[in-house]
Amino acid sequence: MLQDAHIHIQDAGDELLTGAFISEAEQKGVLRFFCNSSSLVDWQRVVELSRAYTCVVPFFGVHPWEAEKVVPGWEESLLRACAVPASGIGEIGLDKSRKEIDFEKQKDVFSRQVDIACSLRRPFSVHCVRAWDVLIDILRGQDLKRCRFMIHAFSGTGDNLRALLDLGSFISFRTLKSASVDKVALLKLIPLDRLFLETDFPDMAGIKKGITPSSEYYVQYLRDLYAEAAAVKGEREDTFTKGLWDNGTVFMR
Repeated sequence: MLQDAHIHIQDAGDELLTGAFISEAEQKGVLRFFCNSSSLVDWQRVVELSRAYTCVVPFFGVHPWEAEKVVPGWEESLLRACAVPASGIGEIGLDKSRKEIDFEKQKDVFSRQVDIACSLRRPFSVHCVRAWDVLIDILRGQDLKRCRFMIHAFSGTGDNLRALLDLGSFISFRTLKSASVDKVALLKLIPLDRLFLETDFPDMAGIKKGITPSSEYYVQYLRDLYAEAAAVKGEREDTFTKGLWDNGTVFMR
């Protein structure tokens, strides 16, 4: 009973390949996918996937790399997309590594999406690279009691982690292979009831950019990630897996 806390299934390829991927992963025990979008362009595809497969939980959002491409009315479009039952908002966030994308625009688009998430009481999934202090400041200005959020593919420091946990954040990791001692230490600090694991499929470790991983590679990768994280946390694998599944259920309430 595995779940993937952050995935982009719509990027797998054509409809036939996508359907085969989901069905094969389900048959092998992956029963919940938090499927994140990146821009208005792929929202409809995520809607279609969520309607066709009950295991797909749809998230609609504007990724920071797409912040400069928004057009007037995009917020109303996001509100309409969120009419889909049990949907979240994501992938949203801040990224200072992309210096060609105006950071002030990223902040504006991110803040507006957090406002919408909080007003609708919807969970949201956050991308952050080299912008932790700004991210935390923005989140501190929100009424986060009204919704839940996760940091996907966490890459911050211990201080960042503690600040985010204080704000109520869930924390997700996408890989532990060749992880630094610091990263393993941070995983140990996260309470089990705030932890998620993800693949960020199709952008997975060990796969060249632009190549879609097979369902066999994907499922084995996720199983290994769960086993590695359970060992770090000193938990039985079945107890650990159920704990993360329960986190997903709570996260979507």
